Amino acid sequence: MEKTNTLSIPIVICDNSPFVRITFDGKDLLALVDSGCQDCLLDRKLISLPDEQLGKGSSLTGFGDASFVGHDIFAFFRIAEHDFCSICTVLDLGNALNKFKNTIGEVSGIIGGNFLCKYEAVIDFKAKELRIEESKITEIMEDTMKMINGQ
Repeated sequence: MEKTNTLSIPIVICDNSPFVRITFDGKDLLALVDSGCQDCLLDRKLISLPDEQLGKGSSLTGFGDASFVGHDIFAFFRIAEHDFCSICTVLDLGNALNKFKNTIGEVSGIIGGNFLCKYEAVIDFKAKELRIEESKITEIMEDTMKMINGQ
């Protein structure tokens, strides 16, 4: 039986919600890990491109009755020195995540259910870690690069 290496990413729990540090575009950011949010989300202020150069628009509902219009991008980011990629919706998170600002700091994104399912990630609240098999990361990144390169 082949031994697999599991990446254990530390999470911080605040108000019963898990958070993880990510690096996007050279910036160290805090992201909420939320299996109840279908998509990965990035705050619009992180992206310097105008809306016209971003991907297709998409509508989201959540955070109560609020609705948002965002743009989908293919984002590469780092978590615990490993590269990841995911389609992310870019939108103005505005005050949506402000409830955490005074306790944990500014939250600039959400790692959503699509990412967690794709990478078969496990959130372990007791151990305060997010676990992902390194072989899954390698497989997805290799497939993504093939797709980008037209192979």
